[in-house]
Amino acid sequence: MFENKYDTSAKLHTTLISNKEINETHLAKIKNRVIYVNTLMKQLPLPSENGAYILLVKEGNPLSYFSLVKDSISIGRSQDSYIPVDDGNVSRLHCVIERNNSIFTISDNESKNGMTVNGEKMQSRILCDGDIMRIGSYELIFVLNKNLTM
Repeated sequence: MFENKYDTSAKLHTTLISNKEINETHLAKIKNRVIYVNTLMKQLPLPSENGAYILLVKEGNPLSYFSLVKDSISIGRSQDSYIPVDDGNVSRLHCVIERNNSIFTISDNESKNGMTVNGEKMQSRILCDGDIMRIGSYELIFVLNKNLTM
């Protein structure tokens, strides 16, 4: 059967336009996230020491930085957690951040309500500077000092 080459071209054009729209949407989300994180960091400036940090935020208010100096960081409702969060929707040991050299990974610890990273439900993910994790009513923002040396 004869295939119309223009039909294939039209499908490709439609796909490219769709991908462009998706990329523009994705870039807009990243831009908004950067503006949000910068706004929070103006309210509570980053510690001067080199390293990686979690900025704990509740209801848009930056509360505190936690230095990620250990190879394993627990986050949860338990007071024994390295980063304790007081929220009934957060499990006692909700998630863990693990460091392998200069790579940080967050993993959900089979919590009841899960977690999101940059608005997407995740089980585990390598973290990038400015990533926003949400557990319960808290946001945890991963921040790398610009002079990171490990």
